[in-house]
Amino acid sequence: SRQMRKGPMDRVLFTMVVLLMTFGTFMVFSSSAPYAIRRHGNPYYFLKRDLIWSAMGLFVIVFVSFIDYRKYKKYAKFFYLFSMLLCVLCFVPVISKPTNYAHRWIGTKQITIMPSDLVKISSVLYLSSILTKDSIKKNGSALMFFKVMFFVALTVIPIYIQPNFSAVIVIAFTLLSLYFIGGMSL
Repeated sequence: SRQMRKGPMDRVLFTMVVLLMTFGTFMVFSSSAPYAIRRHGNPYYFLKRDLIWSAMGLFVIVFVSFIDYRKYKKYAKFFYLFSMLLCVLCFVPVISKPTNYAHRWIGTKQITIMPSDLVKISSVLYLSSILTKDSIKKNGSALMFFKVMFFVALTVIPIYIQPNFSAVIVIAFTLLSLYFIGGMSL
């Protein structure tokens, strides 16, 4: 089979991401400055943190853009299982960092992660790898419909229990949209 050549980065998409990151960072700054003054004595506390995270995110975007996206398929299942394991660890008392009865975070005092954020990425990668195994016609079958619905349910149940309803909605909508684009039969 003929191999596709790697093209340049999509500049329009990259520009949109940078604009959204910039807009979001300054919106958070404008709404968090009074709180940052009360809590940390510095109105720029959250702005500095967001700028550091944004710079790291841009670095990751550029780095990942040099990797052929088809290579992710090989690791999609492992990444998905790993992120789901992290979701389950949200309920382990030693690792979990519950806040207001919500078990959404794991980590230490200094570093915490929200596993549902990893599930957003890993579930899209894994469902994409499932949908690209066969032809689009097979993706429209009743069997594939039930497989995908089971996959969506399996993915959102641990997040629903945490509870993190906004992440459940985002993940379910994203996965169902991906399935629709990937050949779901109406």
